[in-house]
Amino acid sequence: MNPPDRDAVVARLRPLMARLGRRRGVRHVALGASAVDGSWTWADAAGAADANGEPMGPVTPWFIASVTKLHIAAVILRLHEQGHIDLQAPITRYLPEEFGERLHVHDGIDRTSEINAVHLLGHLSGLPDYLEEKPRDGMSLVEEIVEGPDRGWTPEDAVRRARDQLTPHFPPSDPRGARPRIRYSDTNYQLLVIAAGHVTGQPRERLYRELLFNPLSLDRTWLPGHDSPEPVVEPATVFVGGRALDDRPLAMASFGDLYSTTDDLLRFVPRALASLFQ
Repeated sequence: MNPPDRDAVVARLRPLMARLGRRRGVRHVALGASAVDGSWTWADAAGAADANGEPMGPVTPWFIASVTKLHIAAVILRLHEQGHIDLQAPITRYLPEEFGERLHVHDGIDRTSEINAVHLLGHLSGLPDYLEEKPRDGMSLVEEIVEGPDRGWTPEDAVRRARDQLTPHFPPSDPRGARPRIRYSDTNYQLLVIAAGHVTGQPRERLYRELLFNPLSLDRTWLPGHDSPEPVVEPATVFVGGRALDDRPLAMASFGDLYSTTDDLLRFVPRALASLFQ
């Protein structure tokens, strides 16, 4: 099958990008497309990159937020290929001892040992979301970040918050069952990050760089709190609840999500992601 004509695709996507950029509450839009065979790519952007009205450009880095979960999943699958992680084994095998129990207590039963990497990758664990969910008589962590002073935390802190202040929603669900239960939770991927670091003894940034960034030439992708590529265009401002998080460097580094560009994402997904596991 021949790849679609680039000009025809761009002609359809540009008006869509412009309409999205005009929507109320949308500050900027980044959009890209690529032929699966890699014969062409296209990237563009609209809107303002910051509160001062700096135009968003096709090479402007932006905070990719939970798109980072694709990168974390790729790291876990690489470690699986290398024999470090069995996707079907209890995830507790790859976690520090303090997380060996009571991460998931549902209806009085501790189901921590039932959770494996497949549950975490597919949001099948039933674990609560440490970031968005509110403890009883309290605020969510996102609300605390927006309304309070800058603060940082580790993946281990995130898991402790979910364990100690929140409640699981259902037992780990069988992905091969007739009706598997799925509930999105950032806690799942915090556990995967902890597992990856624990079995390799390597920090997350080094794992990204050695397993993904360097092999795939992701030269404009980086983890906040670590050195950004040079030279680099100033990244687009992150807004949460209408507030710019320029004054929240500790929180931005603690989310664990990446900055990247549309071009780097087009290199990573789908072509590079597919070739990575050939």
